[in-house]
Amino acid sequence: NYFKDSIMMKLDSKHFNGNIPHQLNLDIIIDEHGKVIDVTILKSSSITTIDSTVLCAFYQMPKWKPAIQNGMPIKHHLKMPIILHLQP
Repeated sequence: NYFKDSIMMKLDSKHFNGNIPHQLNLDIIIDEHGKVIDVTILKSSSITTIDSTVLCAFYQMPKWKPAIQNGMPIKHHLKMPIILHLQP
């Protein structure tokens, strides 16, 4: 799983307060070729290491399928909640 490998494997229990989940809300722009070209944190997890790890993972992730409008690929925005929690 890309997120597990790119995010959770780079964080350890010191980044989490007990078993409390951390949520980020992101605004992501995917270009017409499926590449992530911008990621903005709309709501932070309040932990800089978590936020920067999530941002880095999104910028390095494989291409997405672009949105299609009138049969043509287009650039588009996604709003995405990310919830991270430490697995027991």
